[in-house]
Amino acid sequence: MTSRRFTPVSRLLLVLLTGFTALAAGIVLAEGGSATFNVRYRSADTVYLEGGRSAGLSVGDRLEIVRDDEVVARIEIVFVSDHSSSCKILMEQQPIETGDLARFDGDLAPPPPPVASESTDATVEASVGATAAASSSSRRRPRTRLSGSFTVDWENFTDESGRGWDYDRLQTRLSLRVRDIGGLPLKFRFRMRTVEWDRASGIGDDDDSPQSDRNRLYEVSLTYDPPQGRFSGSIGRLGTNPFVGIGYLDGVLGQVRVGGGFDIGAFYGAQPVMEEFGIDNTGAKYGAYTRYRTNRDGGPRGFELLLAGIREDGEEAVSREYAALEIRYRAGRRWTYFQHTEIDFNQDWREELSESSVQLSNLNLAASGQLSSATRLTISYDRNQRYLTEETRLIPEELFELLWRQGLRARLQIGKPGKLQFSVDAGAREREDDPDKTYTVGGGVHDSDVFIRGLYIGGTISLFSNPTTDGYMGNVRVAKRFRGGHEVSLVLGALGQDYVDFNRELFTSWARIGGWIELPARLFARAELEYDNGDDLEGGRMNLGVGYRF
Repeated sequence: MTSRRFTPVSRLLLVLLTGFTALAAGIVLAEGGSATFNVRYRSADTVYLEGGRSAGLSVGDRLEIVRDDEVVARIEIVFVSDHSSSCKILMEQQPIETGDLARFDGDLAPPPPPVASESTDATVEASVGATAAASSSSRRRPRTRLSGSFTVDWENFTDESGRGWDYDRLQTRLSLRVRDIGGLPLKFRFRMRTVEWDRASGIGDDDDSPQSDRNRLYEVSLTYDPPQGRFSGSIGRLGTNPFVGIGYLDGVLGQVRVGGGFDIGAFYGAQPVMEEFGIDNTGAKYGAYTRYRTNRDGGPRGFELLLAGIREDGEEAVSREYAALEIRYRAGRRWTYFQHTEIDFNQDWREELSESSVQLSNLNLAASGQLSSATRLTISYDRNQRYLTEETRLIPEELFELLWRQGLRARLQIGKPGKLQFSVDAGAREREDDPDKTYTVGGGVHDSDVFIRGLYIGGTISLFSNPTTDGYMGNVRVAKRFRGGHEVSLVLGALGQDYVDFNRELFTSWARIGGWIELPARLFARAELEYDNGDDLEGGRMNLGVGYRF
């Protein structure tokens, strides 16, 4: 069982939270803060992220796909689990690729571009003035800036199947970032979420109570990062780290630039207890890493390699020891490559239970290439195997499966961004010692400017077959974007499943209408109405949300 103790690190977090939240209350308003997540892979019209509920993401969240500091697409989460999310594509100026970064900005729509002046003289005058202002500001300390958002969402589902699956959900989220504190290269980051459930069926988290909550403190940290400095560091609850393998950390992280494109870093702290709102933690977590980059400016071309060694201590012994390797390569828009690998080193009880001293726990590979000006091919491979920790060592072997799973997926996209596009994708997945495999194949077509500017029409179909089920899923989506960031959409979908072993067929269809409205005074709102009808689910769902950006 996890033990919770109020450590010196926790007390320091509390001081940071209290002091800097008070400081942030009087800061100048500025541009939005962000948290980023890797795109694991994508199908015809769905993007899958390496981040889910445990990282603070929720259904309805909107994110920007960023490549080389440029926003190339926008997505919205439609399903979220603890550690992954699936998203629909709202806008795609360039094809989304595996390894791209999805940036969460608190449901903020990107601000509209400034309107260019029709007067050449005015343009020249503005340019000269901007140059002079930049020269003057370079001699002054930057002013402290505050940014972020606060959102409230309410969701209701009315079950008409008689199963008693009705529920209400109320969620609030706060995300803020304070930059250039006191004119220094200091940044404060804070992210939290509260969720309250009221279920008619009485399925609670711990005691079968109809009411339950899932509140989380994701990040409260202070970072020192001078643009041209040799040293950078962070302290607090760290939710945004140099590489995927660290995860969340209550502690400190420092990095030194040693020259020649190399960085060396180390971290020490504890593992946060994320099951409830608070700053409790358990077990030490520490390690070191080195990183090599050919392009520190984030340009369209470059190679990056990161190698790390990490150790997690439990109450009685080492809980986990592993190495992480990440590789990123980008040759402009033509070729991209991403790899993430985790290798566990098992000793003592871990070696005895797993019957191996070394275990390849995670391997994710993705390569994307531009075959022609309008054709792009993406291939991805992933291999995952559950690893034992002190918390999971007592779980019976039949419940804690140690077999590896692996999958291969390919996607071909034809068409230029903003024009008519077609896509075909296929994949296969298997499990160790299991002769039966899972297969998927699908395709889609969409156009983001049909008939009139801003009108999107698209559709997808996916067929799947696994050892227990054969089926299909398809949907059609129509959306219209308006000036100022407003949007309305309609989705019609259907899911058919044939359970071969039980000789049972299930069919479910749904219709969903949604809207996004930009309001005055930095307010925004969204609404979504859905009706599901079928063997698996029957009833209506309503989701309403409002937010404020500051």
